[in-house]
Amino acid sequence: MKSGILNSVLVEQVRNTAAWLWKDPACAALTRIFDAAVDEPLEEPGALERALRLRLAAHYATVATFVPTDVDAHIRHHMWMLVAEGETFARAKACIDRCVSSSTSAMSIGSPTNETAASMCFT
Repeated sequence: MKSGILNSVLVEQVRNTAAWLWKDPACAALTRIFDAAVDEPLEEPGALERALRLRLAAHYATVATFVPTDVDAHIRHHMWMLVAEGETFARAKACIDRCVSSSTSAMSIGSPTNETAASMCFT
């Protein structure tokens, strides 16, 4: 299975689409994920989780922008197929559950004010 977009390319897309995230302290939990991203084989220990978390963060951060990242299909149809361990699945599912309970409205206005929306999902 292909790993999809390189992490570095995805981070660049987010920076080009939602550069204001890095200027707002309320988005620090989210931008730390992008700043820590490296290109690595998904077979490396923990790499699949990091890649999934990065893709979720990118989707969350840009879903309501004029140019959203197009990673949602990759998350649904590719990333989950690679999860083979129960512990990895549980951590990934917990991250998604937190994201689902968060509102993306803070991300859509270009000046997020809801600090908990980003921190709940990505801390």
